[in-house]
Amino acid sequence: MGIRYHHTPLIKVEHNYNNDPLWEAKWENYLDLTNLYSPRLNNQDYLFVDNYHSIVDKIYEAITSKNDLNIRVLYCHGYSDGNPQEFVDVLDNIRNHFFLRRNPQLVYSPFDFNIAIHMRRGDVTINRWTERYTSSQCIQALINHLRFYFRKARPRFYIFSYSDDDDLKILEDEDVRLFVDMNVFSVMDHLAYADCLVMAKSSMSYVAGMLNRGLVLYQPFWSVCLPHWFRADGFFV
Repeated sequence: MGIRYHHTPLIKVEHNYNNDPLWEAKWENYLDLTNLYSPRLNNQDYLFVDNYHSIVDKIYEAITSKNDLNIRVLYCHGYSDGNPQEFVDVLDNIRNHFFLRRNPQLVYSPFDFNIAIHMRRGDVTINRWTERYTSSQCIQALINHLRFYFRKARPRFYIFSYSDDDDLKILEDEDVRLFVDMNVFSVMDHLAYADCLVMAKSSMSYVAGMLNRGLVLYQPFWSVCLPHWFRADGFFV
């Protein structure tokens, strides 16, 4: 159809607990999509719509009239969740751009099979936002399974969370390390660079899973599983 994407800087990113006025700018700089995709020029007028359903008629109108039309869409979740296979067409470019720019300091060993586990805590508990909660018992069962499955590859587990709840501490072991309140962008680096990523029910995990080039284990939630990920339904019940 000849539709071209122009990147607009991020305007709202959740979980700004410290009210950092540069929070969105820091995420924009971290992902650096502006330098990957053409930015919208400041002097271009655009039509603002709140979801992708609203743009169909406008696109058809622009194509039939051969007039340029710039459309800014606030939420595209409906389309992306309904068409997860279309991420495959853009992920290589996004990943290549991301990894070329990064040179992170990681706690991983190059001699081990590094497994990152993202666990939502703090704002997520067994009584609050329960649809985002994953119990430590489920994670322990998965660790035991992966420890056996990858036993010849020297698996090491790294749990990243935002609360040192006692139920997380019980997971620590000789081959399991817990990291609490690490800088969010360092956490993202570790999730993206892991040989295996165990996702949380989290948009942050979802982005990290898109960036990760290794094995990604997905636990079902409202953002759908991408075609190249592996579902681990049996451990998250």
